[in-house]
Amino acid sequence: YHLARVNSLRELLQSVLDDTVAVLDAHQGTMLLVDEATGKLQPLVHSSVGDRNSVPEFSMSLATRCFARGESLLCSDVSALTASQRNQSLATGSINSVICGMLRSPGKRLGVMQLFRTSRQELFVPDDMQLADAIAACASLGVECAQAIERHRRPFLQKISDFVCRAVA
Repeated sequence: YHLARVNSLRELLQSVLDDTVAVLDAHQGTMLLVDEATGKLQPLVHSSVGDRNSVPEFSMSLATRCFARGESLLCSDVSALTASQRNQSLATGSINSVICGMLRSPGKRLGVMQLFRTSRQELFVPDDMQLADAIAACASLGVECAQAIERHRRPFLQKISDFVCRAVA
């Protein structure tokens, strides 16, 4: 539904993430996309159950690992990670389970969708990761389309503006 109604990249990502957090009973989620200029992952949208203004939690180390591997990953129990594998947000927060869904197309890695559950929730299981991975794969089509639209929108509008100015002159 959301892929067919792309108005902006952020709006698409927010809609997909909100629905995914609800469907997978996650506490929070964050969408990180690769910045084409720097090649680094940047968090773009955040979703949280009940409180849209909560502080976004995400693990850049897990997102980077997922992105580097080019495949989704499941960290079902954060407490099983070594201290060096846990970053500040995982070490101090109440997060106990993480899914990183790889946003990708056949020729390009686009970003990572992270989902979190707290210690008050059941741990994520492999079936949860498979569903998150499928959602990420489908959302990737919309991300690529939205990025292409945004890349071409500004030059197109400039050409229209130039044409109108010449026609009026």
